[in-house]
Amino acid sequence: MKKKSIFATGIITSILLGLTACSSTAESEQTEQSSIQESIESKESTESKESNETQTITAIEAAEEESGRCDKAFGSYLVPQGWVEAETFSTEDKFFYVREGEEEAEAPDNISINIGKNRYAAQDHLAFRKAIMAQLLRQTGGAEGVSVTGAGSQTDNGDILYQFTIAEEESGIVTTQYYIVGEYQFCLIHETNFTQSEEVDEVAKEIVNSFVWGDN
Repeated sequence: MKKKSIFATGIITSILLGLTACSSTAESEQTEQSSIQESIESKESTESKESNETQTITAIEAAEEESGRCDKAFGSYLVPQGWVEAETFSTEDKFFYVREGEEEAEAPDNISINIGKNRYAAQDHLAFRKAIMAQLLRQTGGAEGVSVTGAGSQTDNGDILYQFTIAEEESGIVTTQYYIVGEYQFCLIHETNFTQSEEVDEVAKEIVNSFVWGDN
């Protein structure tokens, strides 16, 4: 298989641009009983909160056990079970992931991750978003049957996230670019979904939401 096949991601390629006290005895007794009840309710509330937090931590730990955390120089992220790195196509600074068993396939659904530097501080993320959208529109050139949409949110770790989706009507290829905003840098998770599979969308989102910046 030729190396270029996995890079056939439609017409879009990665963009590297440069978020009371009571007086009476009766009232006093009533207040005491009320305080006891409030104490019980407060304890139950605390125990319930601790239980929910424990369940959340357990769920996260279970997810990490089912996935593999990949540690790179620029940061770390989870890759769900059943997906592996396509080492044939990965480079020193860009890493490709495909379903296990499709490492040598002609045109597998794939997700890549890399970082890039730019001239935007994290607080200038709106300008960064505008620049990305402008370049995407230039790249598509108003091609017939090609739509470009964008959305903004945050990752589960609180980082500003911009998502751009390019859908090609004729080929059916859907390319989604997730930009996690950093300080004069960004992390790009680039999803190429040839088969319009919901699984690929979910895998890409898990990588995005589990991403943690490195110390560099």
